[in-house]
Amino acid sequence: MPDKRTLKAPPPISLVSGLPAEQRRAALDLFWSAFSRKLRFSLGPEERALRLLARGIDPESTLCAIDAAGKLVGFAAIKSAARGFLNLTLTHFYQEYGIASGLLRALIMKQLDYKPADHELMIESLCVNESARGRGIGQMLLSHIQHTACQQNKQLILDVIADNSGARRLYAHRGFYETGRKNIGFLAPLFGFREVIRMQFTPHTPD
Repeated sequence: MPDKRTLKAPPPISLVSGLPAEQRRAALDLFWSAFSRKLRFSLGPEERALRLLARGIDPESTLCAIDAAGKLVGFAAIKSAARGFLNLTLTHFYQEYGIASGLLRALIMKQLDYKPADHELMIESLCVNESARGRGIGQMLLSHIQHTACQQNKQLILDVIADNSGARRLYAHRGFYETGRKNIGFLAPLFGFREVIRMQFTPHTPD
């Protein structure tokens, strides 16, 4: 029998609507850690990418998981027809990269952009700190967002890279189903993937 004195329960996690100012850098670092493979060509190097992303953050479009020590251990970025986590403009790109390079990078990033309809909410990203994985934090965030979508009577959508079979299984287990696919064609070498799957959750599973 294991020594009970060595068993420690994980610290409690609080879900906070919105991104506190003191957590913004941590959120950006976590976002870049999760998505740098996909964005490093269009936004890199890291220092410049983080400066650009910081300019476009909407802190109200997030749901944060914070542990008992006040550390950000995960967050979800949520996009509606009215607002999203990242609201980057051409001016932001010009300020960081100059006009020619900024315009090119903005056009490339535009290929991944989607504006939800009035009846939709979109999970732009869901990130969990590597040191906090395996504690159900991603499930907590997802459950809260699904509940919000049901309360607002909105379809909840997200995009998954087609090769990420683990994420697809996870979302399918949580009631999401595939509604379409998008091939990004000649841009595939820039982003590191070729096809994106749109998945959707509604209060009622389709027949």
